[in-house]
Amino acid sequence: MTTVDPLTGRIPELYATVLGTLKHGSVACVLFAAFGPDPIRQRMTIGAGRVLVTTYRLYRQKVAPSRGALDDLEHVLLVGVPDDAELPPGTLDFAALVGAADDDFETARTCPDDPALLFQAIVVLVPAGPHGFILASPANLKLFHRLPKISSVGRSNVRSDWRLQD
Repeated sequence: MTTVDPLTGRIPELYATVLGTLKHGSVACVLFAAFGPDPIRQRMTIGAGRVLVTTYRLYRQKVAPSRGALDDLEHVLLVGVPDDAELPPGTLDFAALVGAADDDFETARTCPDDPALLFQAIVVLVPAGPHGFILASPANLKLFHRLPKISSVGRSNVRSDWRLQD
């Protein structure tokens, strides 16, 4: 299982990374850009993040100082690298990689029990084991399918039948 950790603000590359991760059949673990270096390192360690997609600025401020402690991290893709800047050692340019990628990509076949998203609690008190996060797979995301369905028929966009759907 490959975990991809996007660490950006709400920019298009965040959404492209999450959707690409799911299409690849890997696990997406979105990291909150307001976290400090220690919470980021903790969450990447707990989730065994192998790929980090982040901005040039966030990498230099929050990840680079502790990168040596991230044993599972194999690839760092940087977004928004200034034209006059050199890539830090061990990083790749996100835009260059996307630009060179083939347009054809076959979506990975997954099973209902395959993990897809890794949600980590905002507050993690140096967890012992996996207690600091919830692994959400398509199987347990069925909860979302049990919520009331929205209909676009008629003037109202909300169904009058609010019973849980099976």
